[in-house]
Amino acid sequence: MTNEIIIIIIICFSCISSCLSIISSSSLPMLLSTNESSMTTNSKKITSKTKNNIGLFNSKNYTLYESVVRMGTDSKSSIGDDNGCINNISVEDAKIRCNAQDDCDGFFAYDSINPGRVCFKKQIYTNDERTYALDEFRKDYPNNGYFVAVDQSNEKVKNRKYELNINKNVNGGVSTNWKKDDRNGCFNNISVQEAKKRCDAKDDCNGFFTYNYKGIGRVCFVDRFTSFKEVNKNSDMSNPAFYTVNTDDNN
Repeated sequence: MTNEIIIIIIICFSCISSCLSIISSSSLPMLLSTNESSMTTNSKKITSKTKNNIGLFNSKNYTLYESVVRMGTDSKSSIGDDNGCINNISVEDAKIRCNAQDDCDGFFAYDSINPGRVCFKKQIYTNDERTYALDEFRKDYPNNGYFVAVDQSNEKVKNRKYELNINKNVNGGVSTNWKKDDRNGCFNNISVQEAKKRCDAKDDCNGFFTYNYKGIGRVCFVDRFTSFKEVNKNSDMSNPAFYTVNTDDNN
């Protein structure tokens, strides 16, 4: 009787061992296959997310313009809220977001050092008229600044040469299309050097008249004109002159 019991136990253990072997050999490869597939899928997701959201393949360098709140007629990017802004983010985070978005050329940061409100911009041209922060705003946000992505394809600078015509104005002048002028294509209190930069940045600017070519004064930009005329000697203009674009030296 005892020998029969021992034989039965041996047979049972042998069956159990075989069953476990079968289970292990059939299910383990299935588990490994599932894990490998899952790891591959997750890896693809991470890689895709990294490229799209961090913009590793669209990195940009940035130039900071301190206390500048707007560049010319820039407009809001599609990043952020209805105003193109996001609160409580760092400049580095803002750069990453801007790098990943095709319609972002830069951003204005309320605080260029610490996390704060950032407003993203497009259609930025650094030679257009710059709007600077008021003193009251600077008191509240002393480290404000405008970050512009360095991208030559978005530059309108022509670096043209100009010919000075002292005591001359023009007949039949058509003013350039500025959105923030006095409707005559004119601005007050700017230098000739600044006027040249602004004219370079405008496709429809081919010259300008200045009330004072030796210093700061009123400047009127012109798209086209028919002829020159002498400035009245009795005028209150200190040093009037007209600058024409030298077409022979245009780039």
